[in-house]
Amino acid sequence: MRGKISFLPDETGVASMESGARLEIEERRGGVERSIVIKGGPGGEPMAEYAVNGRRQDLDQEGRDWLAFMVPQIFRMTGIQAEERVGRILAGGGVEAVFEEIRLIGGDYNQRRYLSHLLKQADLDVAQTAKWIDLAGREIGSDYELASALGELPTSMLTEPPVQSSFVEAARTIGSDYEMRRTLNLLLEQESLSASLLAPLLEAAGTIDSDYECAQLLVTIADRYPAGEALPTNYYEVAASIGSDYEMSRVLAKTAGREMDEQALGRVLEAAKDIGSDYELAELLVALLREHGLPESVRGDYQAALDTLGNGHERGRVLEAWHRAEGRR
Repeated sequence: MRGKISFLPDETGVASMESGARLEIEERRGGVERSIVIKGGPGGEPMAEYAVNGRRQDLDQEGRDWLAFMVPQIFRMTGIQAEERVGRILAGGGVEAVFEEIRLIGGDYNQRRYLSHLLKQADLDVAQTAKWIDLAGREIGSDYELASALGELPTSMLTEPPVQSSFVEAARTIGSDYEMRRTLNLLLEQESLSASLLAPLLEAAGTIDSDYECAQLLVTIADRYPAGEALPTNYYEVAASIGSDYEMSRVLAKTAGREMDEQALGRVLEAAKDIGSDYELAELLVALLREHGLPESVRGDYQAALDTLGNGHERGRVLEAWHRAEGRR
């Protein structure tokens, strides 16, 4: 295709072409070869040369039916005029018609463009927004294109539970740890993080292989979760699954500065026993003793964590903090 070409509203053929414009279509199917060359004639009138199996013939009804079949395929395969086409489909059949068309589009990039134009041209309600996200998650295989599509959703559209649930499920299909974490962070831009959203977020965090990306997400969750509410058990389970001593201790240290009951403190100490680095473990234990003292119910947990310390200097640092905590009791 070359030059400016306008297609018929029902996409059955060409409406007009600027001077010098040219459209060539060739297809081989079922042993039959069809081709057409359409050029801009006087006043923009399309002039067609049609051939079947290499022989020129008039554009008969069979040929017109073939052209009507091919024009939508061109749109779907190439993504040309995506913005105008989304508007045309939206005007004729509404949001659902655009959804149906997106399923027929070829290529992740083109599907993402159609979703983007739909988002800009339609005022989607909650159910439609959730369906938009579900469609993106099912149809777009590219991590980058899916993350880009989800990233176009304004945070104002991510406040409703059905939308948030669909968003997390779509983000979990992203294979790249970086892109998944970056995408999930969009949900954490809300004013506060609800318990209903926290559960699926933690499930998603548990699937992230990268210690750094998992830790980054958990730290952000701890920052956004209401300070007066205890983090759930599975938060600490995910933290304990982090292989890097530094990243695990970084996450647990973030919780040390939070309000937490003795049960939560026990969970942190249980997870802390898996930290292999004496320095990182000592840093965490000192922070916990400074912030939360030494409740009687978790003395045994502190002792169990302390017993894993092999370095004398680090053990001494923790014992000094222990004695200070004892003095505050």
